[in-house]
Parts: sequence; C-alpha cells; structure tokens
Amino acid sequence: MKQTEPRGFSIPELMIALSVLAILTLMAAPSVLTTSRNSQIRALATSWHDGLFQARIEAIQRNAQVTFCPGVPSSSADWSLILTAVNPDCQSATPFRQYNAGSTLSSNVQVSLPNNASATYDGTGRMAPLNGKFVARFTNSSGTCVAAGGQMRCLSVEATGGYVRTCDPSAAAGSPLSCKAGG
Repeated sequence: MKQTEPRGFSIPELMIALSVLAILTLMAAPSVLTTSRNSQIRALATSWHDGLFQARIEAIQRNAQVTFCPGVPSSSADWSLILTAVNPDCQSATPFRQYNAGSTLSSNVQVSLPNNASATYDGTGRMAPLNGKFVARFTNSSGTCVAAGGQMRCLSVEATGGYVRTCDPSAAAGSPLSCKAGG
C-alpha cells in the first residue's frame, strides 16, 4: 500500500505563524492609532476651514454680513452660519447653515479659541472689522502635538482679512504650511 504524504500545516507551524502575526499586529497598532487621530484632527480642521470660506462666499452672494459661529452649546452643530443683520448673537440666532462632524470625531478633537470667538464677513468678502483675525487650534484629547515633542499632527485654522488657511504649528518657519506669527 502506497503511503500518502500529509498535506496542510501542523499545529506547531500554525502556532508559530499566529504568534508572528500577533507580534506584527501589536507593533502596528500604535501607528494605526496615531494615523487615525491625525486624520480626525485634519477632518475637523478642514470642516472649519470650509465653513469659514463658505461664510465669506455667502456674505458676497447675499451682500450682507454673515457670521461663522463655532459650536454653539444649545446646538449639536460643530459650526453654523448666521445672518448678522437678523441677529448678531451666535448663541440665540437661527442659523441658515450648520455642520456636524459627528459626536465621535468632535469628542476626540479639542478645539481652542478665544472666548465667544466668531468670524464675520461683510458683503465684499472681507472680515468685519477689517483688522479682524480668527484663529482656531485643533489638537487631540489624548495626545501631544509634534511641536511639543509628541506624535499628534495638530493644526490651526486662521482667517484674516478675506483669507482662510489651514496651517501646521510644527512646520518650519519658511514652509508654506507654517502658521503666521501669533497664529
């Protein structure tokens, strides 16, 4: 009788392969988590950048003052747009446009800005007052920024005059990604 050779893997071979796979997964997990947190910061900063730009466009189209209101406590929105002539108060005005990035995204990203910060654009697309400046800093609630020696890629959104830009506080001074002085 002809004896056939066994096919497949033996138990020790499978255990070794699974052990190597587990070690590789454990080594990759921190990098995947950092990448995920960085993309959450980028997504919310981009949303605010787009919201500020949209406020400017709406002000030009309507030839009226439009205000960008960051996360109003009475609303679940991350930001909203209001017509300043109707009601200039972000807390009580009825917005004509809102954006909500989702509770998971919003809870993982911290936004720091001055008290009662908002950005108002006039009918020409310039910030009102003309010397106005709006700066929002986006960090992760469980990490340290690269600029402070950590792994998180923190971002800032700056609006001055009629321009809106997203910048990286850890970028070198001459880089196009760097934040302006004080931003």
